[in-house]
Amino acid sequence: MSVAHQTMVEPCHKPCPDLSCYSLNAAQKAKGLVNLKKVRSELKEKQLEPLRVKRKELVARANHEDTRQLERARIAEEIQRIDRQAQRIQERWS
Repeated sequence: MSVAHQTMVEPCHKPCPDLSCYSLNAAQKAKGLVNLKKVRSELKEKQLEPLRVKRKELVARANHEDTRQLERARIAEEIQRIDRQAQRIQERWS
């Protein structure tokens, strides 16, 4: 029976630490962080917009006078599900 030996190597966080061309200056870091924040907010809005539209439609249907009580209860559950999903998206992208 043979035993395999593994050697663990510390991962390098920079490809070549002595070359300054691999590091970002403060302005580049700030610009990157601003862009990252912008993209995160755009992605969040892109995911939330269909939920807002669907919720608005459901609220209008629930408030319609021809809607039966059982249907209103089902719509209320669907609205709560949409609210929970929107909350998860808010937490994930904030």
